[in-house]
Amino acid sequence: MTPRSLRHFSLEAANHARYTNRWLPPAEQDFIMIISHKHRFIFVKTMKTAGSSLEIALSKFCCEADVITPNWAEDEAIHSERKFRGPQNYQRPLSTYG
Repeated sequence: MTPRSLRHFSLEAANHARYTNRWLPPAEQDFIMIISHKHRFIFVKTMKTAGSSLEIALSKFCCEADVITPNWAEDEAIHSERKFRGPQNYQRPLSTYG
């Protein structure tokens, strides 16, 4: 997958959410992931392996420079409820990362 297609899927998810008030499911969005620069990890969510729980727990440790792609609406509600970071920086061009 090219960097351009990563951005394409994220923009598609954001547009879908804007008009339907619901994020695209992972199968249609292609993937859900977190990139933490501070803690030096990349998490790619997989199906049927406690991925949502791990993604929510890891988002607690993310800072404002990290990348978090959109998730299911139900999972985003848990992020907000616990005051963890939600989707951020997923629309930034990859060229901005040195």
